[in-house]
Amino acid sequence: MIFTIIILFKMKKTLTLISLLFVAFTFSSCDELLDEVNCVSLVAEYNKLIETPEEDIDCDMLTELYDIIKEGKECDEFMQLAEDEGYSSVDAMLEEVELAKAIICTFAQ
Repeated sequence: MIFTIIILFKMKKTLTLISLLFVAFTFSSCDELLDEVNCVSLVAEYNKLIETPEEDIDCDMLTELYDIIKEGKECDEFMQLAEDEGYSSVDAMLEEVELAKAIICTFAQ
């Protein structure tokens, strides 16, 4: 029984090491890893904002949404998101939000 526990403990260490090596080789640099985390974070922020009820949409919310899309423009996640939502590109998403922003912000003044 004790040998089984020792073997399992050693396997756990090995699996952890293998997992860390996998992550290290998947992202060849810390910058790539940070970029990936940033992209995922931006998509999460986008999804949170996009769920805003229609009556609560205001100029500040649309400005924040525009900034998030613009910052995440080069992310693969945003390119996939644009495709999933029926846009031809992330730029098309930006144009639509910019138009909505122009209308809402103009009438809010």
